[in-house]
Amino acid sequence: AHVRKYATGTYQLESQELLNDLAKAMLCLTDPERKRDYDEGLGRVLDESDDLVRPTIAQTLVRSGGLSREQVEEATEFGERRGLSLRDAVVQMKLVDAETAAEALAMELGLPYVDLEQLIPDESILAKIPRGLARRNTILPLFIDDDTLLVACVDEPTHDLEDDLRLRVGVPMRQLIASPLSINQGIARFYAGLEADGEAVSDSE
Repeated sequence: AHVRKYATGTYQLESQELLNDLAKAMLCLTDPERKRDYDEGLGRVLDESDDLVRPTIAQTLVRSGGLSREQVEEATEFGERRGLSLRDAVVQMKLVDAETAAEALAMELGLPYVDLEQLIPDESILAKIPRGLARRNTILPLFIDDDTLLVACVDEPTHDLEDDLRLRVGVPMRQLIASPLSINQGIARFYAGLEADGEAVSDSE
């Protein structure tokens, strides 16, 4: 919150760099695999009890989303009738907001959740990945951290998409979970910013 105070004005660039650094630290510490590597790198001895069973999205929504089990069952039936995931069903039924549902999905998948309002993607990365590709797959490439491309996704990406991004950027990708709305808004905002800066952004593959 303190750093965001300087998001505009004299220290705008420094503020954004710090926000991205804070986001990278948060994404490391909320990623179970990277957190374990980080702890082991500090010499911490971990036992098997540290590997907790991941809650399902339904369990998380009941516990922290304020839903009753009856509401979850109703949303499950609603989704099955319309071919929707539970995440999309609870949002369409307005039982929880899109960000809460995305966080619950991230916990189920054991992946970090990312709030796209807190960071700005690396323009050099966006320039390598066409807007059309991002839009079709509902992804937002962010930046490279620890020789890995961090990508905001609505769900787990296909192997074909992972291979495509690796070829375009030259490093493997790691997925983060974000809400579909925030990703689509990010695509519109940040790719439009590239065009305003004179970068070539093609919708073709």
